[in-house]
Amino acid sequence: MKSEEIAKLVGVSRSTVSRVINNYPNVTDETRKKVLEAIEKYKYHPNAYARTLAGKRSDTIGVFLIMDEAPGSQKQLHHNDFFTAYLETIIDIANSKGYYVLVQTITCAKDYKKIASAFCEQRVDGGILIGTRSDSLNHILKEEICQHMVVMDMEPTQIPKKYLNQERMTVINAMDYEAAVYAVSYLKEQGHKKIGFIKGIEKTRSASMRYRGYLDAIKKLGLTLCDAYILEGEFNQSKTSQQMEEAIAKKMLPTVYICANDYMAIAAMECLQKHGIKVPEKVSFIGFDNTKTGALMQPKLTTMCPDYFAMSQTSVEAIHKHLMKEQKTGDDNIYNFAFELIERDTVHTL
Repeated sequence: MKSEEIAKLVGVSRSTVSRVINNYPNVTDETRKKVLEAIEKYKYHPNAYARTLAGKRSDTIGVFLIMDEAPGSQKQLHHNDFFTAYLETIIDIANSKGYYVLVQTITCAKDYKKIASAFCEQRVDGGILIGTRSDSLNHILKEEICQHMVVMDMEPTQIPKKYLNQERMTVINAMDYEAAVYAVSYLKEQGHKKIGFIKGIEKTRSASMRYRGYLDAIKKLGLTLCDAYILEGEFNQSKTSQQMEEAIAKKMLPTVYICANDYMAIAAMECLQKHGIKVPEKVSFIGFDNTKTGALMQPKLTTMCPDYFAMSQTSVEAIHKHLMKEQKTGDDNIYNFAFELIERDTVHTL
C-alpha cells in the first residue's frame, strides 16, 4: 500500500495524506479522520504513523549520499573515500548526542523517492544530503517535508525561499571558488605558467565553482588560458583516462593540472605513467577532496582538503538545534568552510 493508494481510496490528494501523516494543522477534522482510518485499515506503516500521531521522535538522522552519476565502483561506499570522510564523522557526532543514523545511497533518479519517503514516513527526525546536484531538490520536495534538512554543496539561490525563511533548511558549502584561486596562485609561485584543469560534473556546485575559480585566477594572474589544457573528466576515471590519452596523442600537455577531485587526478597520473611521462617531473598535479586513496598512492597526491569534521559537525548540530527548539529566528543557516592545501609529492617546482 502506497500513499497514492491511500489518497485514492479516501478521495483526497497525495499531499493531503502527507499533511495528515506529518500532523499539519491545515486539514479538516473530517478529512483527517478518513485518512487515519484508511491508514489503520490498510496497515500503511502503522508504527511510523503511531509515533508521529503521538508526537514522538524516531531519534534518527538520515544521511543521503547522492552518487547517481558516479562511475560504477564509486557507487559503492567502500570504494568512495569522499562520502565516507563525511559519514564517519557524522556517525560519531550523532551517536554522541544519542541519535541513530540511517544511511541511504542514491544511485539513480528513482532513488530520490527513498529520501522523500524517509521524511514523510517519519523514519528520520532530520536529514543530511551530501553530493547534491542542481536538480536534487526538485525530486525530493515533490512532497511537503516538515523536518529539518541539511544540504551540502548547493547554492542558496536554488533552494525554495520558504525552506530558508522558515529555518527548515541549512546550507553547508565548502569555499570551492576560493580554493581553486589559491591553487592557481600557489602553482604560479612554484614556477608554473601552463596550468590545465580537469573538470567535474557541471551540475554540481563544487565542480562549477572550482572551474570558475580556475578561470578567474588564470585571467587575474596574467596567465595564458589554453583550451587544449582543459579536459572533461566529469568526476569519472574512465572519462578522464580517455581525455588524457587524447591530450598525450596531440602532445598538448601543460606542466600541471588542477583536478576537480582526487579520483580524476589519480586516473590522469596513471595514464601518463603508462606512457612513460613522469609525474611530477614532466606533469604535476593538484587534486581536490584529500581522499585516502590519494594519500596512499605513489607519488602521494597534493590536494585541496575541505574541513570534513567542521562541516559534518555543523550538519548534526543544525538538526539537533532544530529538534531541541534552540534555533532562534534570524539564526544564520548558511555556512561556508575553507580548504587547506595538503602538500605532498605531485607538484614539481620549476
